[in-house]
Amino acid sequence: MMFGHLGCQINEFVKRARAAKVHAHIISHLKKEMPALMGKAKAQQKLLDSLDDHFAKVVAHPIGLTCIV
Repeated sequence: MMFGHLGCQINEFVKRARAAKVHAHIISHLKKEMPALMGKAKAQQKLLDSLDDHFAKVVAHPIGLTCIV
């Protein structure tokens, strides 16, 4: 029981690291889908309307984010 608190801190750190990794992959995917120059507003609305589909694509990506579903 001497390392109980340290174990909780490590578990919390791992949980935050996983969440940050998932967040980075989702943002990266959405950024790739946005156009570089023209039509950003229309593309952004299209991404927001189909966010569930894009989230499913990120989860199905072979990097291994299947644990977030």
